[in-house]
Amino acid sequence: MKAENQFAELNGGQPFAAPTDMRHTISLSSEVKLSDTWSFMATWQYHTGRAVTVPTSVFVEPLDFDGKGYEYGGNFQRIEGQRNNYHTKDFHKLDLSFAHKYKAFRKYDGTFTVGLYNAYNRANAFVYFIDGEYNASDRSYTPVLKMASL
Repeated sequence: MKAENQFAELNGGQPFAAPTDMRHTISLSSEVKLSDTWSFMATWQYHTGRAVTVPTSVFVEPLDFDGKGYEYGGNFQRIEGQRNNYHTKDFHKLDLSFAHKYKAFRKYDGTFTVGLYNAYNRANAFVYFIDGEYNASDRSYTPVLKMASL
């Protein structure tokens, strides 16, 4: 799905990728009945990254003057070009589960399920953020785009 937004007040009136702009999405699910009471389920999901705004330039604000020059800290001023100018990494995962059906108290149907979420341990990004890496030789910070996953 290709999705764009356009507003006169944003991005200089030019169209930009919407947060729902994901070009490829697929989900495959399967259930195999192993017996009358046991079943196995697997689900694989994939989708391309979502659109986010990433700064095109970053400037570090000086903290104070130490006689040799400015000492720089971690306060970054971000300069953003176009809105939603970057697509995040692709997302994919495999979920597996076993289910056992049983009778509870002789009249209620019950199901006990054990599952494995993200079976091959893919580190899908939950959030992207700008962080600074400190360079001790010139006492400066270099901005770095990082991600955190759950």
